[in-house]
Amino acid sequence: PAPPVPAPPAPPGQAPATTTTTTTTTTTTTTTTTTTTTTTTTTTPPRVIIESYGNGFGCPETRLVPVFRNESGISAHDCAEEACKLLRCGSEIVEVRSLENGGSQCLCLGRDQRCDVQDKQPVKTSSLYKVQSCNPQGEFTCATGTNNGCAICRPTKKLTADFQCIGCNKGFYLDSDFKCKPWECSSSKAPGIMCLKCKDQPERTDHSQCAEC
Repeated sequence: PAPPVPAPPAPPGQAPATTTTTTTTTTTTTTTTTTTTTTTTTTTPPRVIIESYGNGFGCPETRLVPVFRNESGISAHDCAEEACKLLRCGSEIVEVRSLENGGSQCLCLGRDQRCDVQDKQPVKTSSLYKVQSCNPQGEFTCATGTNNGCAICRPTKKLTADFQCIGCNKGFYLDSDFKCKPWECSSSKAPGIMCLKCKDQPERTDHSQCAEC
């Protein structure tokens, strides 16, 4: 602001004039708002857990079971997942092998077979993996039961659905989905019906088994 201008001298006999200076200050306040967005990502662990058992090695051919082939590469996890679904696979060890035609093959160690360290054989085009778990989240369960329930459950680490069996009660058979189904039978006096009376369910070992014809 400009400096105050002095008031002129007061005439004789009058009080001097008073000068008043007013200063106005303007304050500007800026408010900044910060918005933080948090994104939560849920990672689902793999259903199959494996670890390397040796590159450039294979198990004895007579102990291996072919699982599937592919014209291109096969990942160890894909190989292990398919092996976990097969009853004939022991699931402890899987092998991914490169073929001469450029394709790949997934093999598993057969059920009740072994492939210990001393059994491994040098195979340049193969990689071995141990399957630690086929079902780490424990999302599938099984319990034994009567009738179409399981007489023997599939091992927990090999379950790919609830209540998968490897053994059924008498009068029931195991289908391709590891479920127990009844041996069916129809009885009637009508023409074309084989049985007049069917065997009791626990006695059946096939479809359409009669107690009386």
